[in-house]
Amino acid sequence: MTTIINVLLLLVALVLSAFISRALPVVVPRPLVQIAIGALIALAPKFSVRLDPDVFFLLIVPPLLFYDGWRIPNEDLRKEAGANLQLSLGLVALTVVGIGELVHWLIPAVPLAVCFAFAAAISPTDAIAVSSIAGRAALPRRLTRILAGESLLNDATALVCLRLSIVAVLTGTFSIATAAMSFVWVAVIGTAAGTSIALIMAHGSNWLAKRLGEEAGLQVIISLLIPFAAYLLAEQLHGSGVLAAVSAGVAMSQTDSSGTGLANTRMQRASVWETIHFTASGIAFLLLGEQLPALLSATGATFHATGERGSWLWLLSQILAINVGLLLIRTIWIVISHAMAPQRSYVSSSGSTRISGRMLAIMVFASPRGAITLAGAMTLPLSLSNGMPFPGRDLVMVLAIGVIVLSLLIASIALPLLLREQIADDHAEIEQDHENTARVLAARAALDEIQRLHLEHADEGPNVDHERAVARMAKLYESVIEAKSGGRVAAERTRESETIDRELRVKTIQAERDAIFTLLKEQKIGSDVATKIIRELDLLETHHDARSTKSTDAE
Repeated sequence: MTTIINVLLLLVALVLSAFISRALPVVVPRPLVQIAIGALIALAPKFSVRLDPDVFFLLIVPPLLFYDGWRIPNEDLRKEAGANLQLSLGLVALTVVGIGELVHWLIPAVPLAVCFAFAAAISPTDAIAVSSIAGRAALPRRLTRILAGESLLNDATALVCLRLSIVAVLTGTFSIATAAMSFVWVAVIGTAAGTSIALIMAHGSNWLAKRLGEEAGLQVIISLLIPFAAYLLAEQLHGSGVLAAVSAGVAMSQTDSSGTGLANTRMQRASVWETIHFTASGIAFLLLGEQLPALLSATGATFHATGERGSWLWLLSQILAINVGLLLIRTIWIVISHAMAPQRSYVSSSGSTRISGRMLAIMVFASPRGAITLAGAMTLPLSLSNGMPFPGRDLVMVLAIGVIVLSLLIASIALPLLLREQIADDHAEIEQDHENTARVLAARAALDEIQRLHLEHADEGPNVDHERAVARMAKLYESVIEAKSGGRVAAERTRESETIDRELRVKTIQAERDAIFTLLKEQKIGSDVATKIIRELDLLETHHDARSTKSTDAE
């Protein structure tokens, strides 16, 4: 009973954190509010959560990474592959080595392997935190794509490095050659396992749905099982469960482009996964806050080992030094990357040899740490294989929390200042043109379907109601074509009359959707545009079905 009450209390705290972060007069990242609420919860009597690192990692990380991989458009990963690889491989490797050495120099009492593990844990950035901090000031479309791809891939790379560092601590040995071979092995096995599981389960469930009928709830449950199945299979094969979860999400994004499944299924699945992502990341920060008082108390022994007895000022100085080191390493890497390949630079116009200072600053400060950093730090083992406590774990945990909090605060101050003036974004105009073109082609496909259905009904004899429905529907889609061909964005879709023939309306929606999926497969539009329009059509179809059901019940 106590466990159930604790879970309910965390959910209530999660809801409160959302309202409080919105009600505050200044923009405060929600994770900071959740950490503070978690610390207050720790003061409540009889509330105590003992976290098993492996269980925590399994419950939190696979669904978060799977959803991130599922949500990011595949063409964005392809277009920005060079920039993403630079940031997820080169920058992560430099961060692990540089910050690891820095922490060991600052705190010699902490073993070097543990310092590398800590550096790996704080390497991943949080693109969602960047979006929430930026608020209404829109980031350039290309920069948004790069930050999302960096966050996805460096999560996987950093957590693999974390795993290798923990192994080095537990075994007491480390070899660069062995580590490199292990990295390649776990990456290949993890990617293959995740992709295979996602494709098998997705295509298998679609095959069964076609033959036995589709049930939205069942499809949602299958999607929930995929990240855990991918993670566990990869771990059993001694691969990377983290990369398995990421690759499973990317594979699911690819299978979604086939257009199979009911509109109601897609709507329910999207809602469930948004809720899971919000809950998992929020619970992680609440638990961090709940653990914080105990961690701060446990750092007294580590203070003594470092010769800085009880010096909280010393601890804050280490956190500040680490954050400065992260920003400096990121700045150096971006400048070097631009110098080596200016034509692929993500901080200046294509081919320019001059770095835009404002874009460079945005790229540097758009790197707060978030839920994955927290999950990585909290998965450090409690003890070594010989039963001895994991060296420096409490101090490393406190440092990780400090880095998360300070990086969020820095981003909260710097990004709004840098984004006060609008940044010209050619990619946004191009995307709007693609959306208008897609809507026009979809409307034309719907008109063709109306004409086909009209000819079918004409053979059955005159029908006044059907003629009126056809005229209304044709007028609706002609107005869409006229508006979008002129480049004007309509405020909202015209509400169709309740008397429109249901079969006609469903057929036209299906024709529109088929046209959008065709454009997506032919790579004439991007996944963002396709997802936006398909979601509108799914919502329209679901709403129409619900109204039709109510009308039938009333009769």
